Amino acid sequence: MVKKRMPLIIIACLLALLAGCGANNTRFYGEVVEILDESVIVRGVPGPSGAISPVIGTGRAAFSTAGLDPLDVAVGDVVRVTMTGDVGNTDPLSINAIYWQIIASAQD
Repeated sequence: MVKKRMPLIIIACLLALLAGCGANNTRFYGEVVEILDESVIVRGVPGPSGAISPVIGTGRAAFSTAGLDPLDVAVGDVVRVTMTGDVGNTDPLSINAIYWQIIASAQD
């Protein structure tokens, strides 16, 4: 009986570990204010629900676009950014973006 439960216990433990893998990711919305060679500076803006990120607020955040999907962004576009890790206490804030997507184009 114990031998039959052991694989289930091991699987349950592995699932519990994997469930926490993305727990430190934060998503926020930002308006592109500056585009550099391999980085972007955004200003936090409210998302579709009207909420503003408690991490970024309405401040500015900079992140590298190297390693991210290339996007044809322009100043004024609104992007959704997924970041991970700590926020660097700089101006603009330094973040580690792992994903970004254009939500609204400044041309629209």
